[in-house]
Amino acid sequence: MLLKNKNNLTEKQSIYLEKLCQINKPIFKAMLLKEDFLQIYSMGNNIKEIEKHLETWIEEAFSSKLEAFISLATSFAFKAKYILNWFKKKKFSNI
Repeated sequence: MLLKNKNNLTEKQSIYLEKLCQINKPIFKAMLLKEDFLQIYSMGNNIKEIEKHLETWIEEAFSSKLEAFISLATSFAFKAKYILNWFKKKKFSNI
């Protein structure tokens, strides 16, 4: 349920998730970071906008104090040019 796209949750799952987030702030932070990151896929081919969003997301993940997101942000920071390349070319780099 935590990994599902917010739009794909059933009503019961949405209610349960909302209660869970109210109880557990780290889960709430993680959900916000996940949803914020997913917005990158709705930005089309605007590479400048995608790059800015990715940079902002990395900063937010670092400041979240959530170990898993800090690790992910570190990886994204080192591989940002490859991530952006995927959006430019719509294919993965093997580097």
